[in-house]
Amino acid sequence: MLMKNNEINIKVEKIIFGGEGLGYFDDKVVFVPESVPGDELKVNIISSKKNYSRGIITEIIKSSKNRVIPKCHYFNECGACDFMMMNYNTQLAYKKEMVKEVVGSLASIFDYELYDTIASENIYHYRNKVIQAIGKENSKIISGFYKKRTHDIVDNDNCIIQPVIFNKIIKKIKENAYENSIIIYDEKSRKGSLRNVMLRINKIGEIMLVIVTNEKKYKKIQQLAMEICNSFKEIKSCYISINLTGSNVVLGKENIHIYGEKNIYENINGMTFLISPLSFFQVNTHQAEKMYNIAYSYINDLENKIVVDAYAGTGTIGAIFARKSKYVYSIELVKDACNDANRNIKINKLSNMKVINGSVDDKLIELLNNKNKVDVIIFDPPRKGLEIEIIDKISNLKIPELVYISCNPSSFARDAKLLCEKGYKLMKIQPIDMFPNTNHIEIISKFEFIYN
Repeated sequence: MLMKNNEINIKVEKIIFGGEGLGYFDDKVVFVPESVPGDELKVNIISSKKNYSRGIITEIIKSSKNRVIPKCHYFNECGACDFMMMNYNTQLAYKKEMVKEVVGSLASIFDYELYDTIASENIYHYRNKVIQAIGKENSKIISGFYKKRTHDIVDNDNCIIQPVIFNKIIKKIKENAYENSIIIYDEKSRKGSLRNVMLRINKIGEIMLVIVTNEKKYKKIQQLAMEICNSFKEIKSCYISINLTGSNVVLGKENIHIYGEKNIYENINGMTFLISPLSFFQVNTHQAEKMYNIAYSYINDLENKIVVDAYAGTGTIGAIFARKSKYVYSIELVKDACNDANRNIKINKLSNMKVINGSVDDKLIELLNNKNKVDVIIFDPPRKGLEIEIIDKISNLKIPELVYISCNPSSFARDAKLLCEKGYKLMKIQPIDMFPNTNHIEIISKFEFIYN
C-alpha cells in the first residue's frame, strides 16, 4: 500500500477533469499535478486514500513529446497557470477530451456533437481583468497570485497572462506605496491599509484602476491612486474600494469614484457595453465575442422567438440576442448588475428587452407561472449549476430550446443528465478556451425538447 512520502516511478496515462495527470502504481490510481500524458516520472506521494493517491513530481525521467518548458519563470510556484507545461494544441485537445469524459462518466450521454476546442487568438497577455493581492515579505512590498494551495503571494512583476501595462502599473503602485510609507494589509492580523489592486482594460487600451483598502480613512490611499493615475495616461477611471471584512471577497460594498470617468466601455459585436468595478465581464474579450456568436447561431428563426437570459449579469448575452429576437427577459440577482444592464439597454437603444432583478430560482419560475410565452432560455449559471426546481419547471412547460453556457463541466454534466431524463436531448457542445495555459474550459451547449 502506498504511504505518504513514498517515492515511486509512474507513467502518466491521461489528463482528468481538474487538470491532473493520472497514472497507475500496482493498479492503484495516482494523480499528479502538472504532468503530461506520456511523461515518465519520479513522484513523491503527498496523500494516500483507499482508492487513490496524489503525488508531486520530483524528477522527470522522460518527457512526453507534448511537454514544453513553461514560459513563466514562476510556473513551479504560482497557482495560476497549471497547463503551461504542455504545448497549446495539446491543451486544446485535452480540454475537449475532459469535456467528453465528464459528460460520459457523470451523465452517461454519448449521442451528441462535440466540436474541437476553439483556440484563443492570444495565449499570453489575454486577460482584460486582473486582481492581485498586495503583501509584504520582510521589508519588500510584493504582489501577485497565490502559491498553489496556499494564500502565500508569489511576487511577480512580469505576469505573462495579463497585459504588459498592468505589470507596469502594479509595479509603480508598489514603489509609490513604499515611498509613501503606506502600511500593507496583513491577512492574518487583518491590519494594514493596502489590500488589493484590480485592473480592467478594454480593446482600445482604456484602463480602470481599483485600489482596495482596509481602512475607512483613505487619504493616503487616494494620494497614491492619484499619483498612479497621473503617471499613466491609459487610466481613464479610478475607484477606491473599502473592504473591512476578513473574507476572500475582494471588493467592498463601498466603491468610491475618485478620478476620470465612472465607467469604461467595451464594443462587442458592434454593441457598446459599460464596465463598472462590479461588472461581470468575460476575462478574454476576443473569446467572449466568439462565444456569444456561437450561442446566437444555435437558435434559428430568432426574430419570432421570446428569449430568457438567466444569470444575466450586465445583460451582455441578452442584449446581443435582443438585436434580432422578438423579446428578451434578462434575470439577474445583483442589483448593481441590473442597473448596468438597464444602462446598456439605453446605450444600445433596445426596446425589446426587460431586466428583472431577483434570483433565477424565483423569478424564472414566477415568469413561467404567469404564462409568459418563452421559446428559448439561455443559462449561464455560476459554477454550482442549476437548481432542480428550475429543471423540473422548464421540463414540465416543454420550453423548446435551451442554450447552456458553463464554466464547470462537472455541474453541467449533472444538469444535462437531469434534463435528458425529463425530455430534452443534448444536441451539441462547443468547448472554447477562455483561459489558455490553465485547465479551465468554457462550454456552449444546445438542448432541444423532444418528447413528453
